[in-house]
Amino acid sequence: MLLLLFSSLFTISSCLSRQYYFVNNRTTWTEAQAYCRQYYTDLATLENANDTSSLTAAVNSSYNNLAWIGLYDDVENSWRWFYDNESFYGPGERDYRNFRKAPGNLLLNEPNNYGGNEMCTQMITYGEWNDIPCLGLSSFICYNKTNVNSYVKIDRLLNASDARQYCRRNHTDLASIRNATENQQILTLTAGQVVWIGLYRTRLWSDQSNSTYENWLTGQPDNLNYVEHCTAASLGNSGQWTDENCNQTLPFFCYRDSSRLPTQENVIGLRVRFTSVRNLTDSEIENVVLQQLQMQLINKGLPSNMKMKLKNVRKKNL
Repeated sequence: MLLLLFSSLFTISSCLSRQYYFVNNRTTWTEAQAYCRQYYTDLATLENANDTSSLTAAVNSSYNNLAWIGLYDDVENSWRWFYDNESFYGPGERDYRNFRKAPGNLLLNEPNNYGGNEMCTQMITYGEWNDIPCLGLSSFICYNKTNVNSYVKIDRLLNASDARQYCRRNHTDLASIRNATENQQILTLTAGQVVWIGLYRTRLWSDQSNSTYENWLTGQPDNLNYVEHCTAASLGNSGQWTDENCNQTLPFFCYRDSSRLPTQENVIGLRVRFTSVRNLTDSEIENVVLQQLQMQLINKGLPSNMKMKLKNVRKKNL
């Protein structure tokens, strides 16, 4: 009989930081978020095309429609200023807003994300604000910190990104507006002409990650009827995204963050006793032990694609 003892080191590595799980229960987006946070890590976050491939691979091939992922729009509350100097803002001044309000008229009530891609802000007639796609062309207002409350109107037609770069090269940044007095000051400067100001937003991920990856289906997002604020992967279109009403009920994807588990070249020490009625080759011993260990670790939540290697194996015959 062979007695195998090893007081051994083995390494575990995984090429994925997230594992995706398809949950074939139809729920609203908020209910899906709560489920994923309870049983996994969160609703699915995606950072690149490889993540999309892993996501779609997690699906039962019998389902070929929409499923929630973790991206969503907070049209009212996700705005922030490009100019991020903490000392520039007093209490509450970061949160000053003057979006046009027209209760009962969705087209005129701002911000409304009309068409699904209104992520930047213009000051319009009467000093009210309007959310609008960042690729539009407009004059703009720069802030110059060398003079207190100094605003400069630039009569060049640029998109929001280029306008910001101009302001940063030649002044300080696109204008932040901290209160009604400054809003009136800029309105006087523009005489009612439409201009970019420095307020913008991005879509958010449920887990608050900073991923900027996008994979929209052609024509999406469109914010149909002004109510499509959550995102689904279209499995019939290689996992590309559509925006949907958050109250719609769909299956969903959760993820588990395997970066919190042992990753590339993490080393674990174990002592194991293994006996066999016949002499085994070294490769046979390693295969048996690794298979048993891998099954136990997968059951504890480690990714199935982990790689393991044994070291310091000691054998002796009984």
